[in-house]
Amino acid sequence: MKKKLLSYLLSFSLLLSSLMLGKASPLSTSASAQFQRFGEASTNLTENVSLTEGVFYTDARQEEHYITYKPNPSILPVVVYGEKLLDKGDFKSFAALLEERGWNVVGGVNGDYYVVATAMPVGIIISEGRLISSDAGNWAL
Repeated sequence: MKKKLLSYLLSFSLLLSSLMLGKASPLSTSASAQFQRFGEASTNLTENVSLTEGVFYTDARQEEHYITYKPNPSILPVVVYGEKLLDKGDFKSFAALLEERGWNVVGGVNGDYYVVATAMPVGIIISEGRLISSDAGNWAL
């Protein structure tokens, strides 16, 4: 009974709000005035313009490579970070590490952000159900 009453109240409030949207009220007029476009500008960019530290504009040829994964028991995603969390390496070295542990590597993706100077991950890392790292004490779990 309570669910049915709640359903009717929600339907009525949705109908009422949609009817009120059709009429200009002082509230909606003043609210829309706050979001008027004041102007816009554009800048011509040349090759390799620095937009911010470490970010450059380029119109050079770009390529995209991606892996499509469909969950199944024969291929499992894993997190690899070396012997220590802050180990640096490339795909080849991490694939070799997994192969030493008996895994057959199919592909790899750099799936997280990290501080380049220290290799410290930005965000959390969970591997095999264990919390390995959290972002500077900003606990997500």
